[in-house]
Amino acid sequence: ALALDSQILKDKDIPVTDSDQKPDFILSPSHQVKKFQFQLHFSNKDGHTITNVRARKVTLRAEMRRFLNGIFSVQIENENEIVIRKVFESDLYRPKKRICVYVSKQRAEISTRSIIYDIFSKGKICYMPRWNKDKTSIEMVNIRSLQDYFSLQIDEFGFIEPDDQEREIGMAYDLDGNRLSYNKEEPYNEYLAKCQEWNNPPKIMALALDGQILKDKEVPVNVNEQKPDLILSSQQDIKIR
Repeated sequence: ALALDSQILKDKDIPVTDSDQKPDFILSPSHQVKKFQFQLHFSNKDGHTITNVRARKVTLRAEMRRFLNGIFSVQIENENEIVIRKVFESDLYRPKKRICVYVSKQRAEISTRSIIYDIFSKGKICYMPRWNKDKTSIEMVNIRSLQDYFSLQIDEFGFIEPDDQEREIGMAYDLDGNRLSYNKEEPYNEYLAKCQEWNNPPKIMALALDGQILKDKEVPVNVNEQKPDLILSSQQDIKIR
């Protein structure tokens, strides 16, 4: 790899994922970094390494669980009503014919039930995320009626269980649109990354309680993590792209 001296980060780590590859040598006017030195740099310094990002996410999830468990139900209901009204008025929802939506399962999150009802009442086409058999990836499947919806077995992440027949899930978001998942994030990120390769990629709308928008913190992320196009809460409309 060839680089300017200024492209060699001496006091920062680059966030990486398990699939990221490294060069054998990095050459710049003042540096010749061999592969073993490059690996040492990533394993010994504090920064956004894979292990570091995961550890920071575990800490942030614990903080968010404590916070969300303390929100009163009446506050959740009031915020939910405002957010759902925004969804129905949004250009990312109102004129669209095909909608993919997860099934909300957590107490302290925006409920998607009224969105699901509206999809069928307006004659839109409904898709929901489903695990593959070993729960390593997801696909979107067409749910043809409310009767099909009522018969589904949904797991804690809002995904259809793999043995069943035949929109963004987040515990928290920062102001840059980075998402903290409840737990399993890799299959969801992989699916959204594939969607970006389509000729007409879908628009992603994230729904959140006001307390799920982190105003003074950043969500730790790896380089492959996907962002929504829009985040809606009762007090904020955050356009990401």
